[in-house]
Amino acid sequence: MGAILSANHQPHEALQWWVKAAQWSGKAADWQTVGNLAMADNDVPVAREAMAHLPAGTPASEHFRRHNDVMAALRDYKNRDYKGTLQHLQAAQRFGPLSPGMETIKAWSLVHTKDYAAASVLFTTLYQQDPSSGNAVGVLIADQQTHNLAHTYQLAATTKGPLASHLPMSTMRDHRADINTIPWRFMPPDQVVPPLARASYLALGGSWEERGGNNSGMTQMNEYLPSLQAQWGINWHMAAFAQLSSPDLYGGQPTSGQLPTFNTASTATGNATGHVWQTPQFLLGVDNREPHHHWRAALGWTSPSGIGGGTVQGLLRYTFIPSQSGSDWSVHLLRDSMRQTLLSYNGVQENIHATANGQSLNIPYTWGAAIRNQVGASGYLSGGKHNWSYIGTLHLNAITGQNIQTNYGASTYLAAMHPVYTGPGWWVTVGPSLYAETYARNASFTSPGYGGYFSPQMMAQPSLGASASHWWHGGGINMSATIGYQWLHQGGGPYLGFSPLRNQMTPQLGAQGLSLSPYAASSGSNIAGSVNAVLTQRLSTHWYLDAGASYQANPAFQQAQAGLDIRYVFGENHARTFIPAQYVAGMGRYE
Repeated sequence: MGAILSANHQPHEALQWWVKAAQWSGKAADWQTVGNLAMADNDVPVAREAMAHLPAGTPASEHFRRHNDVMAALRDYKNRDYKGTLQHLQAAQRFGPLSPGMETIKAWSLVHTKDYAAASVLFTTLYQQDPSSGNAVGVLIADQQTHNLAHTYQLAATTKGPLASHLPMSTMRDHRADINTIPWRFMPPDQVVPPLARASYLALGGSWEERGGNNSGMTQMNEYLPSLQAQWGINWHMAAFAQLSSPDLYGGQPTSGQLPTFNTASTATGNATGHVWQTPQFLLGVDNREPHHHWRAALGWTSPSGIGGGTVQGLLRYTFIPSQSGSDWSVHLLRDSMRQTLLSYNGVQENIHATANGQSLNIPYTWGAAIRNQVGASGYLSGGKHNWSYIGTLHLNAITGQNIQTNYGASTYLAAMHPVYTGPGWWVTVGPSLYAETYARNASFTSPGYGGYFSPQMMAQPSLGASASHWWHGGGINMSATIGYQWLHQGGGPYLGFSPLRNQMTPQLGAQGLSLSPYAASSGSNIAGSVNAVLTQRLSTHWYLDAGASYQANPAFQQAQAGLDIRYVFGENHARTFIPAQYVAGMGRYE
């Protein structure tokens, strides 16, 4: 009856008769037939009953058990029980290899259970055997999740098939060394595309700075710096930037301690340029940020208006990033204006009126507009969230300007920072630091310890500092403070540091038996410290507010700074960016 019903295409009814026949006869061959029909009819209970009557280890028994595990895996997969699917498929593999279709089920189950590395290996084998679109997408998703798109690119380049159509092959070819660190985006339908272009923005702002402290007379300076800034995102790693600004400078008149003294009893008065709105200055540059290195190049013009003339300013910086830990090494060349005083920044046209031995003297001279020419190197060794991080810098300077003898100097900054709190949205560190600088000569200082531009022959300041960063959706703030002790020594020097100026005065003074007395050397030490804060806040979809302020005081000078800008960001790429007061004041030179 079972055979007749099977031949009549009635498998369900046939199965019932074959069960009766196997129960009556007890023969393994009859139970094997029952098992085959039960599997064909997807009748799991009957299939299990048949397997129970077959000798363990026989080919028929293993065949039935494997089929039972496969069917159980399919049921679990349909019910989205992916862990159960993998367990049943692993059991089925004990009795023989899986079919390509079941291997695909296994690979997708690995994706669903987030075992992406194993899924990539399996999908790679499946794609090499059958380069189908489904297998291509499996490779793509698995490698995207493990940040191993270099493997996807290599497979697409060596195995013909649809995988290459899902990738920007030419872009990846240009970045083989850092494919896995580029922030690729995964877009429907199953396409990997390059990241968005860097943000483009336009910012209008300004900064204020006061430097010099009490009773510093002509060396004190106030600067108001309105600024228009722009950045154009060229692609995901490159942007062009520009700044246009025009400083408004205020400085005091020289005090008695800043006027010349002679080798005899004398009196002196002086008038110097005290306020000037400088002619506009600009800076244009390109900034490139890739995973393993950054570079920045900028070129512009600065034109001091108090004493005329102008000069090129610019920057070239390269930063190497050896790993994803955050450590980096940087070298740079820099040319920019010294900003410490009115004398150094803008230059001074001064007319000294002096009386000595009953004789009236006029000493007109032009001095200043100092330019810093610098080569520097720096390194940052990251210790991560729990260990010490280290910073080291070395800057070599050559100060030039109008009627300034070139003054060579060097500065260094060493610091160690240890995280003390790294909670959600917070990063707090403390640690010691050391700043030191030295210059070759006292080049026409106009007050002890703090002159036309700040270049002591020796200065050292060990400090203890703390820094706290807090960020939230749409903004962030960074605050830091240091307290330490500073030692300062300034060598003696002539009143007119530029020898041609002295030579011009020598015949006039020599005829009257007069000579200018030099400044004596001086030293000082005291507590020194600083506080800083920078803030960025997103105001709406495209508008941002950036602000910063700082104050520092030491034996040589006091300085206060503040900056503010309003920034409009174009497009939809609104990655959090900071433009603190230092950046407002000197775009392209601060990072």
